Amino acid sequence: MLIDTIAPAEASSLIRRMVVLVRPRFQTGYLKARGKWWTARYWEPCLGEDGKLTWRRPRVRLGLRSEMSKRQAEAKLAEVLAPINQGAFKPQSVTRFRDYVERTWRELVRPELKHSTATGYDRILKKHLTPYFGDMQLAAIDRLTVTEFMRLQAVTEREIQTQRNILCCLSSVFQSAVNFQLLAGNPARGVNIAEWTESIEATAADLEPEERIPTPAEFELYLESIAEPVRTMVLLVALLGLRIGELIALKWRDIDLAVATLYVRRNIYAGRVQLPKGQKSRKRRASAKGVPLGPLAVYLLEKHHRESRPPNTDTPVFPNDLGRHHWDGHNLLNRVLKPAGEKWAKAYREKHQKQPPAIRWHWHLFKHVYGTEAQRQAQAPADFQRLTRHETPAVTLEHYAHTVPEHLRAAQGRIERAIAPITSKMAEPTSGVE
Repeated sequence: MLIDTIAPAEASSLIRRMVVLVRPRFQTGYLKARGKWWTARYWEPCLGEDGKLTWRRPRVRLGLRSEMSKRQAEAKLAEVLAPINQGAFKPQSVTRFRDYVERTWRELVRPELKHSTATGYDRILKKHLTPYFGDMQLAAIDRLTVTEFMRLQAVTEREIQTQRNILCCLSSVFQSAVNFQLLAGNPARGVNIAEWTESIEATAADLEPEERIPTPAEFELYLESIAEPVRTMVLLVALLGLRIGELIALKWRDIDLAVATLYVRRNIYAGRVQLPKGQKSRKRRASAKGVPLGPLAVYLLEKHHRESRPPNTDTPVFPNDLGRHHWDGHNLLNRVLKPAGEKWAKAYREKHQKQPPAIRWHWHLFKHVYGTEAQRQAQAPADFQRLTRHETPAVTLEHYAHTVPEHLRAAQGRIERAIAPITSKMAEPTSGVE
């Protein structure tokens, strides 16, 4: 036998581990009346902090004695024990949330994330998740616990996007535990974000003006306040739907003006070069899909090429003062875009004699401008997805395609004329009538 070839000390250790693993396969549990409750204890397989299979003996409440007979309690206990007795129960980890994040997630999962994503998750874990879930066992965190936590975020009036980021990070941590077979399921999946609603007694004067995307006239007026080459950078972000990290990472070899195509092969965040968002494999870098260029984009790039006179194709398209890639877009945002927004607001007041709309000018706003117009102009959902370069059209529809009041009003007019073509003529303006 194999055990005869093992040293006595090792053999006894192996036997002890085998005894742990073959603890009774079928059990009936221990039912007891405790106060007003029917409670039960039983053996349940679990994964210890070292990742090895062990057993624990939890106590659970089956129901109130006033609402459940002993026979009914025994039947419910049998339902609880059925997966364990049948061998279908998946052991879950008793590791605490803080220990899992520090020992497993940071070592195995975080290095696979993009630098921008990992940096954001680090902030969320330190500020929001570890203080709340840190001392809880992974297996003890259920969907109700996560829902209560997210409701607390809504009550404290956190921004909706902040709540989304927190939930996304939490779900990512739990999903990694599921992938490592430490949890049977992801308790954060399916949890909804409870939006904070204003009191119905609030008046319009009490509410802050809603931010919106600029109209074409407002966008053109804003461009007048920006000098080159940032003006061309803003135009290209708005005309092509690029992210600022993708724009500052462009090299001249990524642009083929002969076929009017631009290739997005990299992204720069905080000085680090990484793959573009949505591109998960480095093998796909060479086969990055091209972005078609319109006549205005081709004109702008040709003009910028003549004025900049790059020495070679590896030169950044929009270099900094030292001829290198920009660190990120924040410096240009603070130095150019925000002051230009103040000039735009002053010019708007002088031109229209009223307060300007609530528009927060920043790099990502121009991608929203592109997504909104691409949704209107694309003739098919496939074209819409291809232009925005998202995994699915739902991403653009949910986050980047905004509704414009003028477009909605025009659509309502077309609906009216389709439903009541004769009656709708009563509302048409008359011309040539004195």
